[in-house]
Amino acid sequence: MITMVFHESYIHSYVSALLSRILTKTDFSELLVSKTVDEAINVISNKPIGIELYSLVIEKRLELKKINEAINNYIIERHNDLYNYIPLRHRRHIDPIEGLFDSINITLFYSNLIRGGRAEYLIPAGKIFRMKVDLEKVENIDDLVDILVDKGLKIYANVLKGYTGDPIKLFYILTRKVLPISKPLDIPYRRLLGSIHDLLWILMCGAKGEIPKEVIPSFYGLSINEFNNVCLSKSLEDIPAILQDGYFKDFSEILRYTNKISIGGGSLFLGSILYLSVLTKDLLTPYTPHPYVRYYILILSEGVLVNTCLVAIATNMFAKELKDLINEWWVL
Repeated sequence: MITMVFHESYIHSYVSALLSRILTKTDFSELLVSKTVDEAINVISNKPIGIELYSLVIEKRLELKKINEAINNYIIERHNDLYNYIPLRHRRHIDPIEGLFDSINITLFYSNLIRGGRAEYLIPAGKIFRMKVDLEKVENIDDLVDILVDKGLKIYANVLKGYTGDPIKLFYILTRKVLPISKPLDIPYRRLLGSIHDLLWILMCGAKGEIPKEVIPSFYGLSINEFNNVCLSKSLEDIPAILQDGYFKDFSEILRYTNKISIGGGSLFLGSILYLSVLTKDLLTPYTPHPYVRYYILILSEGVLVNTCLVAIATNMFAKELKDLINEWWVL
């Protein structure tokens, strides 16, 4: 018993120290005034994500594809370290979050494959992403099912096997599989998990021009009227006005910013990733799962934001707008 308490205390202190090494608003501001990508990486080279990227500066391999790969590896390594080291009883707080990210990624795999496209990750997180499931050789649904079975992910393979329906219905089925049957008693955690669920539905259905026909999702903070209007909207730029008076009013404000920076689905994705960091602000109770969940989310958000910032610097576009956005909404 004493050994277990000591171990948990050590892991808690370790993760708390790691949280202090994630980029702050000041770090992002200094990064975004850089003139070149290598200068930007130098600015953050004293932080873990900067250390991960600095090898590209040394090797002079600063193509955006290489940067994206390095950041994805950073997210995978940090998420794996967290998952492997935290107490087993706290993994159940990470599992539903990863399950939701898996659900939207699998739905995208399915949607692309049935149209003759390639399986690609949307969100660089989740168990499938963390396990480095290689999608290069996946050419059809059967290939996807086989690779999921090989990785021990039968919970997803069994849903996909023989499924020929609508992608939205698939997403609905998957989310029902991965979410806990009863609502978590931890209110800040329940708020985070429910909000992630609602956000992913907005990502799935925003500006599709129609309401899902076969399913009626249950939401945490999103009203069914807001959801229907988000689905029926003709443009993603209409979504902030739909959400501005409800539970997701902060998200709507973030989207007003991101709509100036990115176009279409990219704006919605960037806004969602940044809003995830805002959702962690109440996860502050020590010696609970809060630090672990917060670290998981902030590593994801940090990685995506750094990638976006470096693209902005490389293309000489929207660096000032990004700086304003992060100064206003980044949680650290």
